[in-house]
Amino acid sequence: MAYVSDTNRETGEPKRNVVSNWLRPLVDRRYSLISPLTDAIVFYATPLWCVLLFWAFSETPLWYTMEAFSYEHGPLSFLAAVLTTAHLLSVVFRSHFNTQVFKQWPLRFTVIPIALFLALAISKWFLVISAVVIVFWDVWHGAMQNFGLSRIYDARIGNDPKAGRLLDSLMNLVLYAGPILAGVMLAFHLSGFDSFAEIGLYALTAIPGETLKHANLIRWITIAICLCFIAFYIFRNWQMARQGYRVSPQKVILLSSTGLASIIAWGFNPAAIAFAAMNIFHAIQYFGILYAREGKNVLKLTRLEGIPKPLRPWTICLILLLPTMLFGVWEFFASPGWDMTLALIFTVTMLHYWYDGFIWSVRKKQV
Repeated sequence: MAYVSDTNRETGEPKRNVVSNWLRPLVDRRYSLISPLTDAIVFYATPLWCVLLFWAFSETPLWYTMEAFSYEHGPLSFLAAVLTTAHLLSVVFRSHFNTQVFKQWPLRFTVIPIALFLALAISKWFLVISAVVIVFWDVWHGAMQNFGLSRIYDARIGNDPKAGRLLDSLMNLVLYAGPILAGVMLAFHLSGFDSFAEIGLYALTAIPGETLKHANLIRWITIAICLCFIAFYIFRNWQMARQGYRVSPQKVILLSSTGLASIIAWGFNPAAIAFAAMNIFHAIQYFGILYAREGKNVLKLTRLEGIPKPLRPWTICLILLLPTMLFGVWEFFASPGWDMTLALIFTVTMLHYWYDGFIWSVRKKQV
């Protein structure tokens, strides 16, 4: 008979069993998007291993030394740049090549892209404003993708898709934006305001300098708010758990991994390495979501459903990666100015951010 101190007060179950039962979804395929092992590598542990990998190799020949890139890039930084851009274009496999999704919003997938590109190509004002907006939209977009993943695991474990939505969205925003506001990368994110000099709005270029005068105050206010919110988040989850809410272990690992990765990347790394690390894990997760959700559709679209089963995963990956990676390579060597090339890149970027906001929904069971 177990001692009282070794049992759960509410269920009377031995604590050892409570912990093992809570961790069981990690190895149960029913609670995975692809498989338990693949989910760990591609989704919820990805932020931490990507950031640690880039941190470990940042001062090695894998980062700087390729003569083809004037010694400014190495294989790892090149891969990060290409994969980051590739994932932006890959949204078309969901938006344009999924007939069910396309039929829901045909104008958004046809008229709006053309109008957006023309506006960016014709108006330098719009192009410059977009350059600033994209920097901050990128932070929001990354946080919301992480939020979406956490909600998927919540739904898989049987929770109400509406329970704790606002709490989770704010938590992911804290994990993404908090270290930026509190770290040395605040200056980098504000540097986009310098672009306003291109259209004569010199007053707006003073925003970074004026903000950075109060950087130390912003840092401590941000740290205090983040710590308070994290404590509140844990407390609210504990309350919900007492009411029957099941805390997903994948979600806990995802949030912990993302928080640690964000702190390491934005707090202790140069700008290029931080951006590469954060963006490449985001891209890996996104391709993983596409594989899990659009894999069968990709095979159907290309009429390859009949290929041997062992070849299907590799075929799906090849179809998802080949055209998008080619776009990433083109963008890497494009060296755009304030021209139509940059307008095209901005169009792809902004559409990716926008589309992701409405083509995936846990509440509507679209993921």
